[in-house]
Amino acid sequence: MENNIGSNPDTAKGVLSQRETKQDVTPEVTPGQRCSGAEHARRLLQKLGSRFFYKNGATLLHHCLSRPVVYVYVLAQGGVPVNVQNSDGDSALHISVRAGNYGMTQALLQCSADLGSRNKLGQTPLDIAEGAIRDLLLRYQPGVVQAVMQGKSQALDRLCKHTWCSVGSVVKEGKNLLQLAMSRAESDPKVINCSRILHEYKPTSDLIHAVLSEDVDLLKEMLSTGKGCLVNIRWRDRLGPTLLSHAIESNNLDIARLLVEGGSRVNRIRLREHDTVTTTIPLFHKALQKGVSQGMAQYIFQVQDYTERTEKDSSGNTAILRAIEMGLSEDLIHWLIAAQKGTCLTHRNQHGVTPRELATQKGRADVVYTIDRFVEQQSMKFCLLYLPVHFYSEENLNITQLGSKSTSEAGENGIRNTIQSIEARGLAMFEAAARGDLRQVQILNEASYQDKNGFTALTRAIVFAQPEVTKYLCTSRPELKSIADNCNRYPLHYACALPDDQLMTFARILLDRNPEEIESRVDKDGRFPVDYKNLRGTEEVRWMLYDARTLDAHGQRGLHLGEWPPGSETSPPLQEE
Repeated sequence: MENNIGSNPDTAKGVLSQRETKQDVTPEVTPGQRCSGAEHARRLLQKLGSRFFYKNGATLLHHCLSRPVVYVYVLAQGGVPVNVQNSDGDSALHISVRAGNYGMTQALLQCSADLGSRNKLGQTPLDIAEGAIRDLLLRYQPGVVQAVMQGKSQALDRLCKHTWCSVGSVVKEGKNLLQLAMSRAESDPKVINCSRILHEYKPTSDLIHAVLSEDVDLLKEMLSTGKGCLVNIRWRDRLGPTLLSHAIESNNLDIARLLVEGGSRVNRIRLREHDTVTTTIPLFHKALQKGVSQGMAQYIFQVQDYTERTEKDSSGNTAILRAIEMGLSEDLIHWLIAAQKGTCLTHRNQHGVTPRELATQKGRADVVYTIDRFVEQQSMKFCLLYLPVHFYSEENLNITQLGSKSTSEAGENGIRNTIQSIEARGLAMFEAAARGDLRQVQILNEASYQDKNGFTALTRAIVFAQPEVTKYLCTSRPELKSIADNCNRYPLHYACALPDDQLMTFARILLDRNPEEIESRVDKDGRFPVDYKNLRGTEEVRWMLYDARTLDAHGQRGLHLGEWPPGSETSPPLQEE
Protein backbone atom coordinates (compact mmCIF):
# COMPACT_ATOMS: atom_id res chain seq x y z
CA MET A 1 0.00 0.00 0.00
CA GLU A 2 1.25 3.46 -0.88
CA ASN A 3 0.89 6.81 0.78
CA ASN A 4 1.00 9.97 -1.31
CA ILE A 5 3.06 12.51 0.56
CA GLY A 6 2.36 15.64 -1.41
CA SER A 7 4.82 18.00 -2.98
CA ASN A 8 7.70 17.58 -0.52
CA PRO A 9 8.79 13.92 -0.37
CA ASP A 10 12.04 14.89 1.37
CA THR A 11 10.21 15.60 4.64
CA ALA A 12 7.50 12.92 4.49
CA LYS A 13 5.04 12.90 7.39
CA GLY A 14 2.82 9.98 6.49
CA VAL A 15 -0.76 9.65 7.79
CA LEU A 16 -1.02 5.88 7.51
CA SER A 17 -3.62 4.18 9.66
CA GLN A 18 -2.61 2.03 12.63
CA ARG A 19 -3.44 -1.04 10.58
CA GLU A 20 -1.16 0.10 7.77
CA THR A 21 1.65 0.97 10.19
CA LYS A 22 1.72 -2.50 11.68
CA GLN A 23 1.29 -4.53 8.53
CA ASP A 24 3.82 -7.20 7.77
CA VAL A 25 6.47 -6.05 5.28
CA THR A 26 7.89 -9.52 4.72
CA PRO A 27 6.97 -10.83 1.25
CA GLU A 28 5.52 -14.29 1.02
CA VAL A 29 7.95 -17.05 0.15
CA THR A 30 6.85 -20.51 -0.93
CA PRO A 31 7.79 -23.11 1.74
CA GLY A 32 11.14 -24.69 0.93
CA GLN A 33 11.98 -21.95 -1.56
CA ARG A 34 15.36 -20.23 -1.17
CA CYS A 35 15.33 -16.47 -1.58
CA SER A 36 18.40 -14.25 -1.87
CA GLY A 37 18.53 -10.84 -0.24
CA ALA A 38 18.13 -9.14 -3.61
CA GLU A 39 15.10 -11.27 -4.50
CA HIS A 40 13.56 -10.66 -1.10
CA ALA A 41 14.06 -6.89 -1.46
CA ARG A 42 12.40 -6.92 -4.90
CA ARG A 43 9.39 -8.79 -3.54
CA LEU A 44 9.15 -6.29 -0.72
CA LEU A 45 9.25 -3.45 -3.23
CA GLN A 46 6.67 -5.14 -5.45
CA LYS A 47 4.33 -5.75 -2.51
CA LEU A 48 4.48 -2.28 -0.94
CA GLY A 49 5.68 0.06 -3.68
CA SER A 50 8.44 2.63 -3.74
CA ARG A 51 6.29 5.33 -2.07
CA PHE A 52 5.38 3.32 1.02
CA PHE A 53 5.79 5.26 4.29
CA TYR A 54 5.32 4.48 7.95
CA LYS A 55 3.41 6.67 10.39
CA ASN A 56 6.63 8.36 11.53
CA GLY A 57 7.55 9.24 7.97
CA ALA A 58 10.13 6.46 7.57
CA THR A 59 10.58 4.78 4.20
CA LEU A 60 11.42 1.20 3.33
CA LEU A 61 15.07 2.29 3.38
CA HIS A 62 14.76 3.30 7.04
CA HIS A 63 13.09 -0.01 7.79
CA CYS A 64 15.74 -2.18 6.08
CA LEU A 65 18.89 -0.67 7.61
CA SER A 66 19.51 -3.78 9.70
CA ARG A 67 19.34 -6.07 6.68
CA PRO A 68 22.06 -6.89 4.10
CA VAL A 69 23.27 -3.90 2.09
CA VAL A 70 21.81 -5.28 -1.14
CA TYR A 71 18.39 -4.13 0.17
CA VAL A 72 19.54 -0.50 -0.08
CA TYR A 73 20.78 -0.96 -3.64
CA VAL A 74 17.56 -2.70 -4.76
CA LEU A 75 15.24 -0.25 -3.05
CA ALA A 76 17.11 2.82 -4.30
CA GLN A 77 17.28 1.33 -7.79
CA GLY A 78 13.53 0.69 -7.56
CA GLY A 79 12.69 4.33 -6.85
CA VAL A 80 12.50 4.55 -3.05
CA PRO A 81 13.57 8.15 -2.20
CA VAL A 82 17.01 8.05 -0.59
CA ASN A 83 16.95 11.27 1.42
CA VAL A 84 13.48 11.30 2.98
CA GLN A 85 13.60 12.29 6.66
CA ASN A 86 11.40 10.76 9.35
CA SER A 87 9.49 12.67 12.04
CA ASP A 88 12.78 13.25 13.92
CA GLY A 89 14.37 14.67 10.79
CA ASP A 90 16.64 11.67 10.42
CA SER A 91 17.40 10.36 6.95
CA ALA A 92 18.40 6.72 6.52
CA LEU A 93 21.99 7.98 6.41
CA HIS A 94 21.64 9.66 9.82
CA ILE A 95 20.40 6.42 11.38
CA SER A 96 23.04 4.25 9.72
CA VAL A 97 25.85 6.57 10.82
CA ARG A 98 24.51 6.73 14.38
CA ALA A 99 24.37 2.92 14.51
CA GLY A 100 28.00 2.66 13.38
CA ASN A 101 27.03 0.51 10.39
CA TYR A 102 29.93 1.04 7.97
CA GLY A 103 28.67 -1.19 5.14
CA MET A 104 25.19 0.30 5.15
CA THR A 105 26.56 3.85 5.34
CA GLN A 106 28.76 3.16 2.33
CA ALA A 107 25.81 1.70 0.40
CA LEU A 108 23.65 4.77 1.11
CA LEU A 109 26.43 7.09 -0.02
CA GLN A 110 26.79 5.09 -3.23
CA CYS A 111 23.04 5.60 -3.71
CA SER A 112 23.62 9.38 -3.51
CA ALA A 113 22.55 10.03 0.07
CA ASP A 114 22.70 13.73 0.95
CA LEU A 115 25.50 14.70 3.33
CA GLY A 116 23.97 18.13 3.84
CA SER A 117 20.60 17.13 5.31
CA ARG A 118 20.00 18.16 8.94
CA ASN A 119 17.73 16.50 11.47
CA LYS A 120 15.59 18.36 14.02
CA LEU A 121 18.67 18.79 16.24
CA GLY A 122 20.42 20.55 13.37
CA GLN A 123 22.87 17.68 12.89
CA THR A 124 24.24 16.51 9.56
CA PRO A 125 25.40 12.87 9.27
CA LEU A 126 29.00 14.08 9.57
CA ASP A 127 28.18 15.78 12.89
CA ILE A 128 27.35 12.44 14.50
CA ALA A 129 29.95 10.29 12.73
CA GLU A 130 32.97 8.78 14.47
CA GLY A 131 36.07 6.77 13.57
CA ALA A 132 36.13 4.91 10.26
CA ILE A 133 32.63 6.09 9.32
CA ARG A 134 33.67 9.71 9.77
CA ASP A 135 36.65 9.07 7.49
CA LEU A 136 34.29 7.52 4.95
CA LEU A 137 31.97 10.54 4.98
CA LEU A 138 34.90 12.92 4.62
CA ARG A 139 35.95 11.10 1.43
CA TYR A 140 32.47 11.77 0.04
CA GLN A 141 32.41 15.48 0.93
CA PRO A 142 30.54 17.57 -0.09
CA GLY A 143 28.37 14.75 -1.43
CA VAL A 144 26.91 14.54 -4.92
CA VAL A 145 23.61 16.22 -3.99
CA GLN A 146 25.32 19.25 -2.47
CA ALA A 147 27.82 19.36 -5.34
CA VAL A 148 24.93 19.66 -7.79
CA MET A 149 23.00 22.17 -5.65
CA GLN A 150 26.08 24.38 -5.34
CA GLY A 151 27.31 23.91 -8.91
CA LYS A 152 30.61 22.37 -7.81
CA SER A 153 31.42 20.52 -11.02
CA GLN A 154 35.00 19.60 -10.12
CA ALA A 155 33.92 17.99 -6.85
CA LEU A 156 31.10 16.18 -8.67
CA ASP A 157 33.50 14.86 -11.30
CA ARG A 158 35.82 13.51 -8.57
CA LEU A 159 32.95 11.88 -6.69
CA CYS A 160 31.56 10.25 -9.83
CA LYS A 161 34.94 8.74 -10.66
CA HIS A 162 35.70 7.36 -7.20
CA THR A 163 32.50 6.76 -5.23
CA TRP A 164 30.16 4.73 -7.45
CA CYS A 165 27.37 7.25 -6.86
CA SER A 166 23.98 6.61 -8.40
CA VAL A 167 22.69 8.96 -11.08
CA GLY A 168 19.28 7.26 -11.07
CA SER A 169 18.36 7.34 -7.36
CA VAL A 170 15.59 9.72 -6.30
CA VAL A 171 17.48 12.28 -4.23
CA LYS A 172 15.54 15.55 -3.92
CA GLU A 173 12.25 17.14 -5.00
CA GLY A 174 11.17 13.75 -6.36
CA LYS A 175 13.97 13.89 -8.93
CA ASN A 176 17.02 11.75 -9.52
CA LEU A 177 20.48 13.32 -9.56
CA LEU A 178 20.57 14.00 -13.30
CA GLN A 179 17.04 15.44 -13.33
CA LEU A 180 17.92 17.65 -10.37
CA ALA A 181 20.99 18.99 -12.17
CA MET A 182 19.05 19.67 -15.38
CA SER A 183 16.31 21.57 -13.54
CA ARG A 184 18.84 23.63 -11.59
CA ALA A 185 20.86 24.41 -14.71
CA GLU A 186 17.95 26.42 -16.09
CA SER A 187 18.44 29.07 -13.40
CA ASP A 188 22.10 28.56 -12.41
CA PRO A 189 24.74 28.43 -15.19
CA LYS A 190 27.24 26.90 -12.75
CA VAL A 191 25.18 23.69 -12.73
CA ILE A 192 25.40 23.21 -16.52
CA ASN A 193 28.76 21.43 -16.22
CA CYS A 194 27.26 19.22 -13.50
CA SER A 195 24.56 18.12 -15.96
CA ARG A 196 27.18 17.30 -18.57
CA ILE A 197 29.28 15.26 -16.11
CA LEU A 198 26.27 13.27 -14.90
CA HIS A 199 25.06 12.65 -18.45
CA GLU A 200 28.46 11.23 -19.41
CA TYR A 201 28.70 9.19 -16.23
CA LYS A 202 25.16 7.77 -16.41
CA PRO A 203 25.92 4.60 -18.46
CA THR A 204 28.68 3.62 -16.02
CA SER A 205 26.51 4.51 -13.01
CA ASP A 206 23.65 2.39 -14.35
CA LEU A 207 26.02 -0.52 -14.91
CA ILE A 208 27.50 -0.21 -11.42
CA HIS A 209 24.10 -0.20 -9.75
CA ALA A 210 22.84 -3.08 -11.86
CA VAL A 211 25.70 -5.06 -10.31
CA LEU A 212 25.22 -3.70 -6.79
CA SER A 213 21.49 -4.49 -6.88
CA GLU A 214 22.20 -7.89 -8.48
CA ASP A 215 19.90 -7.18 -11.42
CA VAL A 216 21.04 -9.90 -13.82
CA ASP A 217 18.60 -9.05 -16.62
CA LEU A 218 19.48 -5.35 -16.63
CA LEU A 219 23.20 -6.09 -16.53
CA LYS A 220 22.89 -8.50 -19.44
CA GLU A 221 21.01 -5.89 -21.45
CA MET A 222 23.56 -3.16 -20.70
CA LEU A 223 26.57 -5.29 -21.52
CA SER A 224 25.02 -6.33 -24.82
CA THR A 225 25.05 -2.69 -25.94
CA GLY A 226 28.20 -1.69 -24.06
CA LYS A 227 27.90 2.00 -24.87
CA GLY A 228 29.92 4.11 -22.48
CA CYS A 229 30.09 1.45 -19.75
CA LEU A 230 33.29 1.15 -17.72
CA VAL A 231 33.38 -2.45 -16.51
CA ASN A 232 36.67 -2.12 -14.63
CA ILE A 233 35.95 1.04 -12.67
CA ARG A 234 37.14 0.87 -9.06
CA TRP A 235 35.62 2.29 -5.93
CA ARG A 236 37.86 4.79 -4.12
CA ASP A 237 41.32 4.11 -5.66
CA ARG A 238 43.58 1.51 -7.31
CA LEU A 239 43.23 -0.86 -4.33
CA GLY A 240 39.48 -0.43 -3.97
CA PRO A 241 36.79 -2.96 -4.93
CA THR A 242 35.95 -3.70 -8.54
CA LEU A 243 32.55 -4.69 -9.83
CA LEU A 244 33.79 -8.26 -10.20
CA SER A 245 35.13 -8.39 -6.65
CA HIS A 246 31.76 -7.15 -5.40
CA ALA A 247 29.98 -9.90 -7.35
CA ILE A 248 32.35 -12.48 -5.87
CA GLU A 249 31.76 -11.30 -2.30
CA SER A 250 28.01 -11.27 -2.99
CA ASN A 251 28.36 -14.88 -4.17
CA ASN A 252 26.44 -14.10 -7.36
CA LEU A 253 27.94 -16.37 -9.99
CA ASP A 254 25.59 -15.16 -12.74
CA ILE A 255 26.78 -11.56 -12.25
CA ALA A 256 30.42 -12.67 -12.09
CA ARG A 257 30.13 -14.60 -15.36
CA LEU A 258 28.49 -11.66 -17.14
CA LEU A 259 31.20 -9.28 -15.95
CA VAL A 260 34.07 -11.55 -17.00
CA GLU A 261 32.46 -12.11 -20.40
CA GLY A 262 31.99 -8.34 -20.61
CA GLY A 263 35.70 -7.65 -20.10
CA SER A 264 36.25 -7.47 -16.34
CA ARG A 265 39.88 -8.01 -15.42
CA VAL A 266 40.76 -11.08 -13.37
CA ASN A 267 44.55 -10.75 -13.50
CA ARG A 268 46.82 -8.22 -11.75
CA ILE A 269 43.94 -7.16 -9.51
CA ARG A 270 44.75 -6.54 -5.87
CA LEU A 271 42.29 -5.18 -3.33
CA ARG A 272 42.04 -4.13 0.27
CA GLU A 273 40.96 -7.07 2.39
CA HIS A 274 38.27 -4.80 3.87
CA ASP A 275 37.43 -1.18 3.16
CA THR A 276 38.60 -0.09 6.61
CA VAL A 277 42.11 -1.62 6.39
CA THR A 278 45.17 -1.14 4.20
CA THR A 279 46.16 -4.82 3.92
CA THR A 280 45.61 -6.30 0.47
CA ILE A 281 44.74 -9.61 -1.17
CA PRO A 282 44.60 -10.90 -4.77
CA LEU A 283 41.18 -10.96 -6.45
CA PHE A 284 40.95 -14.78 -6.29
CA HIS A 285 41.18 -14.67 -2.49
CA LYS A 286 37.82 -12.88 -2.41
CA ALA A 287 36.37 -16.22 -3.47
CA LEU A 288 38.02 -17.96 -0.51
CA GLN A 289 35.72 -16.67 2.20
CA LYS A 290 32.94 -18.28 4.16
CA GLY A 291 29.64 -17.66 2.46
CA VAL A 292 31.15 -17.80 -1.03
CA SER A 293 30.43 -21.03 -2.88
CA GLN A 294 33.05 -23.43 -4.16
CA GLY A 295 31.51 -22.95 -7.60
CA MET A 296 32.52 -19.28 -7.52
CA ALA A 297 36.08 -20.18 -6.53
CA GLN A 298 36.31 -22.75 -9.30
CA TYR A 299 35.02 -20.29 -11.91
CA ILE A 300 37.45 -17.49 -10.99
CA PHE A 301 40.30 -20.00 -10.83
CA GLN A 302 39.40 -21.20 -14.32
CA VAL A 303 39.34 -17.76 -15.96
CA GLN A 304 42.45 -16.28 -14.31
CA ASP A 305 46.02 -16.61 -15.58
CA TYR A 306 48.05 -19.43 -14.05
CA THR A 307 50.57 -16.94 -12.67
CA GLU A 308 47.87 -15.57 -10.36
CA ARG A 309 47.80 -18.85 -8.43
CA THR A 310 50.93 -18.03 -6.46
CA GLU A 311 49.92 -14.48 -5.52
CA LYS A 312 49.75 -13.92 -1.76
CA ASP A 313 47.76 -11.97 0.81
CA SER A 314 49.17 -9.60 3.41
CA SER A 315 50.32 -12.56 5.53
CA GLY A 316 52.09 -14.21 2.61
CA ASN A 317 49.34 -16.81 2.19
CA THR A 318 48.66 -18.24 -1.26
CA ALA A 319 45.20 -19.59 -2.02
CA ILE A 320 45.61 -22.94 -0.27
CA LEU A 321 47.27 -21.38 2.77
CA ARG A 322 44.47 -18.83 3.02
CA ALA A 323 41.82 -21.56 2.71
CA ILE A 324 43.42 -23.41 5.63
CA GLU A 325 43.82 -20.18 7.62
CA MET A 326 40.15 -19.30 7.05
CA GLY A 327 38.97 -22.76 8.15
CA LEU A 328 37.37 -23.56 4.79
CA SER A 329 36.13 -27.03 3.94
CA GLU A 330 38.34 -30.03 3.26
CA ASP A 331 36.54 -30.46 -0.08
CA LEU A 332 37.60 -26.99 -1.23
CA ILE A 333 41.18 -27.57 -0.07
CA HIS A 334 41.32 -30.93 -1.84
CA TRP A 335 40.05 -29.27 -5.02
CA LEU A 336 42.74 -26.56 -4.78
CA ILE A 337 45.45 -29.20 -4.44
CA ALA A 338 44.15 -31.25 -7.37
CA ALA A 339 43.54 -28.19 -9.57
CA GLN A 340 47.17 -27.12 -9.12
CA LYS A 341 48.47 -30.69 -9.42
CA GLY A 342 50.03 -30.49 -5.98
CA THR A 343 52.38 -27.62 -6.81
CA CYS A 344 50.65 -25.47 -4.17
CA LEU A 345 51.90 -27.82 -1.43
CA THR A 346 55.28 -26.10 -1.56
CA HIS A 347 53.85 -22.62 -1.07
CA ARG A 348 54.89 -20.86 2.14
CA ASN A 349 53.60 -17.84 4.01
CA GLN A 350 55.76 -15.04 5.36
CA HIS A 351 56.79 -17.27 8.27
CA GLY A 352 57.99 -20.03 5.95
CA VAL A 353 55.10 -22.36 6.85
CA THR A 354 53.79 -24.85 4.27
CA PRO A 355 50.12 -25.88 3.91
CA ARG A 356 50.76 -29.14 5.77
CA GLU A 357 52.54 -27.35 8.60
CA LEU A 358 49.78 -24.73 8.84
CA ALA A 359 47.11 -27.44 8.89
CA THR A 360 48.99 -29.16 11.71
CA GLN A 361 49.18 -25.91 13.66
CA LYS A 362 45.45 -25.34 13.15
CA GLY A 363 44.56 -28.88 14.25
CA ARG A 364 43.15 -29.72 10.82
CA ALA A 365 43.84 -33.46 10.84
CA ASP A 366 41.48 -33.85 7.87
CA VAL A 367 43.60 -31.50 5.77
CA VAL A 368 46.86 -33.12 6.85
CA TYR A 369 45.45 -36.50 5.80
CA THR A 370 44.27 -35.04 2.47
CA ILE A 371 47.74 -33.66 1.74
CA ASP A 372 49.52 -36.89 2.72
CA ARG A 373 47.09 -38.94 0.68
CA PHE A 374 47.63 -36.76 -2.39
CA VAL A 375 51.43 -37.00 -2.13
CA GLU A 376 51.19 -40.75 -1.63
CA GLN A 377 49.16 -41.17 -4.80
CA GLN A 378 51.58 -39.19 -6.96
CA SER A 379 54.52 -40.60 -8.83
CA MET A 380 57.91 -40.81 -7.15
CA LYS A 381 59.11 -38.19 -9.63
CA PHE A 382 56.69 -35.68 -8.14
CA CYS A 383 57.67 -36.54 -4.58
CA LEU A 384 61.41 -36.81 -5.05
CA LEU A 385 62.11 -34.15 -7.66
CA TYR A 386 59.52 -31.37 -7.52
CA LEU A 387 59.08 -31.18 -3.76
CA PRO A 388 62.79 -31.17 -2.81
CA VAL A 389 63.48 -28.56 -5.52
CA HIS A 390 61.30 -26.30 -3.40
CA PHE A 391 62.87 -27.46 -0.11
CA TYR A 392 59.64 -29.12 0.99
CA SER A 393 61.85 -31.28 3.27
CA GLU A 394 61.34 -34.81 4.46
CA GLU A 395 59.63 -33.57 7.64
CA ASN A 396 56.62 -32.73 5.47
CA LEU A 397 56.59 -36.19 3.92
CA ASN A 398 54.97 -39.17 5.58
CA ILE A 399 57.61 -41.40 4.03
CA THR A 400 56.28 -44.69 5.37
CA GLN A 401 53.07 -44.15 3.39
CA LEU A 402 54.79 -43.53 0.07
CA GLY A 403 54.21 -46.46 -2.22
CA SER A 404 53.72 -49.68 -0.29
CA LYS A 405 52.85 -49.58 3.41
CA SER A 406 55.67 -52.05 3.92
CA THR A 407 58.33 -49.63 2.73
CA SER A 408 61.62 -51.07 3.88
CA GLU A 409 64.10 -49.16 6.00
CA ALA A 410 66.54 -49.25 3.09
CA GLY A 411 63.85 -47.77 0.84
CA GLU A 412 63.14 -45.00 3.32
CA ASN A 413 66.83 -44.22 3.60
CA GLY A 414 67.06 -44.09 -0.20
CA ILE A 415 64.22 -41.59 -0.33
CA ARG A 416 65.84 -39.47 2.35
CA ASN A 417 69.17 -39.57 0.57
CA THR A 418 67.54 -38.50 -2.69
CA ILE A 419 65.74 -35.60 -1.00
CA GLN A 420 68.91 -34.47 0.75
CA SER A 421 70.95 -34.75 -2.46
CA ILE A 422 68.53 -32.58 -4.46
CA GLU A 423 68.32 -29.98 -1.71
CA ALA A 424 72.12 -29.93 -1.41
CA ARG A 425 72.48 -29.13 -5.11
CA GLY A 426 70.00 -26.30 -4.77
CA LEU A 427 71.88 -24.92 -1.77
CA ALA A 428 75.15 -25.11 -3.68
CA MET A 429 73.55 -23.18 -6.56
CA PHE A 430 72.37 -20.41 -4.22
CA GLU A 431 75.85 -20.10 -2.75
CA ALA A 432 77.46 -20.02 -6.20
CA ALA A 433 75.00 -17.32 -7.34
CA ALA A 434 75.83 -15.20 -4.28
CA ARG A 435 79.59 -15.55 -4.93
CA GLY A 436 79.20 -14.77 -8.61
CA ASP A 437 80.60 -18.17 -9.62
CA LEU A 438 79.00 -18.31 -13.06
CA ARG A 439 80.64 -21.59 -14.08
CA GLN A 440 79.34 -23.39 -10.98
CA VAL A 441 75.87 -21.91 -11.47
CA GLN A 442 75.83 -23.25 -15.03
CA ILE A 443 76.77 -26.72 -13.80
CA LEU A 444 74.11 -26.76 -11.06
CA ASN A 445 71.35 -25.12 -13.12
CA GLU A 446 69.06 -28.16 -13.23
CA ALA A 447 65.84 -26.68 -11.82
CA SER A 448 64.16 -23.48 -10.62
CA TYR A 449 65.10 -24.04 -6.99
CA GLN A 450 63.15 -22.09 -4.38
CA ASP A 451 64.18 -22.32 -0.73
CA LYS A 452 62.19 -22.03 2.50
CA ASN A 453 62.39 -18.24 2.36
CA GLY A 454 60.91 -18.22 -1.12
CA PHE A 455 64.27 -17.05 -2.52
CA THR A 456 65.66 -18.30 -5.82
CA ALA A 457 69.20 -18.19 -7.16
CA LEU A 458 68.13 -15.04 -9.02
CA THR A 459 67.19 -13.33 -5.75
CA ARG A 460 70.60 -14.20 -4.30
CA ALA A 461 72.44 -12.97 -7.39
CA ILE A 462 70.64 -9.60 -7.25
CA VAL A 463 71.10 -8.85 -3.55
CA PHE A 464 74.77 -9.80 -3.79
CA ALA A 465 75.16 -7.61 -6.89
CA GLN A 466 76.18 -10.31 -9.37
CA PRO A 467 75.06 -9.02 -12.79
CA GLU A 468 76.66 -11.79 -14.91
CA VAL A 469 74.91 -14.52 -12.95
CA THR A 470 71.68 -12.51 -13.06
CA LYS A 471 71.89 -12.18 -16.84
CA TYR A 472 72.58 -15.91 -17.29
CA LEU A 473 69.67 -16.95 -15.04
CA CYS A 474 67.24 -14.56 -16.74
CA THR A 475 68.23 -16.03 -20.11
CA SER A 476 68.31 -19.71 -19.17
CA ARG A 477 65.37 -19.65 -16.73
CA PRO A 478 63.20 -16.58 -17.47
CA GLU A 479 60.47 -17.96 -15.19
CA LEU A 480 62.65 -16.99 -12.22
CA LYS A 481 61.74 -13.34 -12.85
CA SER A 482 58.12 -14.20 -12.00
CA ILE A 483 58.73 -16.23 -8.83
CA ALA A 484 57.94 -14.33 -5.65
CA ASP A 485 59.35 -14.93 -2.18
CA ASN A 486 57.23 -15.63 0.90
CA CYS A 487 56.28 -11.94 1.13
CA ASN A 488 55.26 -11.84 -2.54
CA ARG A 489 58.32 -9.76 -3.43
CA TYR A 490 59.65 -10.36 -6.92
CA PRO A 491 63.28 -10.04 -8.06
CA LEU A 492 62.59 -6.54 -9.37
CA HIS A 493 61.45 -5.46 -5.88
CA TYR A 494 64.89 -6.40 -4.58
CA ALA A 495 66.65 -4.65 -7.45
CA CYS A 496 64.70 -1.45 -6.76
CA ALA A 497 65.83 -1.54 -3.12
CA LEU A 498 69.48 -1.28 -4.22
CA PRO A 499 71.36 1.99 -4.96
CA ASP A 500 70.59 3.64 -8.30
CA ASP A 501 73.74 2.50 -10.09
CA GLN A 502 73.04 -1.15 -9.22
CA LEU A 503 69.33 -0.78 -9.95
CA MET A 504 70.04 0.47 -13.47
CA THR A 505 72.23 -2.55 -14.17
CA PHE A 506 69.72 -5.11 -12.92
CA ALA A 507 66.65 -3.31 -14.32
CA ARG A 508 68.10 -3.52 -17.85
CA ILE A 509 68.51 -7.28 -17.41
CA LEU A 510 65.17 -7.99 -15.72
CA LEU A 511 63.11 -5.78 -18.05
CA ASP A 512 64.68 -6.96 -21.28
CA ARG A 513 61.47 -8.80 -22.20
CA ASN A 514 57.84 -8.19 -21.18
CA PRO A 515 58.69 -5.22 -18.95
CA GLU A 516 55.05 -4.28 -18.32
CA GLU A 517 54.27 -7.73 -16.92
CA ILE A 518 57.22 -7.59 -14.50
CA GLU A 519 56.81 -3.96 -13.45
CA SER A 520 53.12 -4.52 -12.61
CA ARG A 521 53.85 -7.18 -9.98
CA VAL A 522 53.08 -6.16 -6.41
CA ASP A 523 54.19 -7.47 -3.04
CA LYS A 524 51.92 -8.67 -0.22
CA ASP A 525 51.24 -5.06 0.73
CA GLY A 526 50.25 -4.02 -2.79
CA ARG A 527 53.48 -2.15 -3.52
CA PHE A 528 55.03 -2.07 -6.97
CA PRO A 529 58.77 -2.61 -7.43
CA VAL A 530 59.30 1.09 -8.15
CA ASP A 531 57.82 1.92 -4.73
CA TYR A 532 60.89 0.36 -3.14
CA LYS A 533 63.05 3.18 -4.44
CA ASN A 534 61.34 5.45 -1.93
CA LEU A 535 61.72 2.86 0.84
CA ARG A 536 65.50 2.64 0.64
CA GLY A 537 67.15 3.10 4.00
CA THR A 538 64.00 2.28 5.96
CA GLU A 539 64.20 -0.39 8.61
CA GLU A 540 61.87 -2.64 6.64
CA VAL A 541 64.06 -2.63 3.53
CA ARG A 542 67.29 -2.94 5.49
CA TRP A 543 65.92 -6.07 7.12
CA MET A 544 64.64 -7.34 3.78
CA LEU A 545 68.10 -7.13 2.20
CA TYR A 546 69.76 -8.43 5.35
CA ASP A 547 67.52 -11.51 5.32
CA ALA A 548 68.16 -12.15 1.62
CA ARG A 549 71.91 -12.00 2.23
CA THR A 550 72.17 -13.97 5.47
CA LEU A 551 69.31 -16.48 5.73
CA ASP A 552 70.31 -19.90 4.45
CA ALA A 553 68.05 -22.07 2.33
CA HIS A 554 66.39 -23.48 5.45
CA GLY A 555 65.59 -20.06 6.89
CA GLN A 556 68.39 -20.05 9.45
CA ARG A 557 70.68 -17.10 9.99
CA GLY A 558 73.96 -18.52 8.72
CA LEU A 559 74.73 -17.46 5.18
CA HIS A 560 77.86 -15.24 5.23
CA LEU A 561 79.07 -15.10 1.67
CA GLY A 562 81.17 -12.21 0.35
CA GLU A 563 81.07 -8.63 1.48
CA TRP A 564 78.15 -6.28 1.36
CA PRO A 565 78.02 -4.64 -2.07
CA PRO A 566 80.44 -1.70 -2.25
CA GLY A 567 78.67 1.64 -1.94
CA SER A 568 75.49 0.01 -0.68
CA GLU A 569 73.03 2.41 0.90
CA THR A 570 72.04 -0.26 3.40
CA SER A 571 73.94 -2.23 6.01
CA PRO A 572 73.06 -5.10 8.30
CA PRO A 573 70.79 -3.82 11.06
CA LEU A 574 72.24 -3.74 14.53
CA GLN A 575 70.93 -6.61 16.59
CA GLU A 576 70.48 -6.60 20.32
CA GLU A 577 72.82 -8.83 22.23
